[in-house]
Amino acid sequence: WARRKQGYSIDVRRMRSFQPRRVSLGKGVLLFLGGLLPVILGFAAPALYLLIEAAKRYRFAGISPRIIDEAVNTLAIATLATIMTIILGLLAAYATRLRPGQPSSWLLRCSTIGYAAPGTVVAIGVLIILGGLDQFIDRTALSLFDVSTGLLLMGSGAAVIYALIVRFLAISAGGIEAGLSRISLSLDHASRSLGQSTAGTLRYVHLPLSKAAISAAALLVFVDCVKELPATLLLRPLNVETFATHLYGEAARGTYEEASIAALAIVLIGILPAILLSRIGRIR
Repeated sequence: WARRKQGYSIDVRRMRSFQPRRVSLGKGVLLFLGGLLPVILGFAAPALYLLIEAAKRYRFAGISPRIIDEAVNTLAIATLATIMTIILGLLAAYATRLRPGQPSSWLLRCSTIGYAAPGTVVAIGVLIILGGLDQFIDRTALSLFDVSTGLLLMGSGAAVIYALIVRFLAISAGGIEAGLSRISLSLDHASRSLGQSTAGTLRYVHLPLSKAAISAAALLVFVDCVKELPATLLLRPLNVETFATHLYGEAARGTYEEASIAALAIVLIGILPAILLSRIGRIR
């Protein structure tokens, strides 16, 4: 209780790189095979099956325009949701740094609620709130301008973006807050003593030093947005399909092979950020 307003700062200017450890030839082979087994069973074998089925579909009918539309929808929704989530996560994490122990810290904690709840629960909550708001906007527009707005938020895809932000704000805020905690408070004091404002300190000090943490958080959020199913399935506008909803529809019919191209696209989108994240850990 006596130290409830105390803070701490870790003076780590650069992330520690992973150092490889040399082992004997026999032990190295066993370690390699042991690490390779789950990759083969959990990824390589299913991916090979999907590749074979995708090649059959491509030879039979080529790339369907439906897949192209789904790719555009998936990337657009995931990109917009990632940008908004990173901005809000940065604000929550930076407010906690500026006012540690103040109510701003509760803002950071509240951002984790959406990640703790199942996606279906978040989607239903958003559906209730935004559905009522859509009705209110429609009634107001009718009474004032004699124009019906219809499902303005639900029909435009804003509900999906909002649900994804609520769902994955914890990843953004937590990752950025961890990156900011590695920046010494002495740099903040030096920046302010040289005449920089709070916004200037964020722009010229914190953003350059925490760009690795922000990039990692953005990659994680983007991948989760691409493969998120419950919120997208319940809140997407009519006639809007993504890779995840396409896979769900084919799985419900038992025709998994028909969604092989969409499944491979999700795998590809998930692998590229994973490779970039592994590279971030080795930056000197």
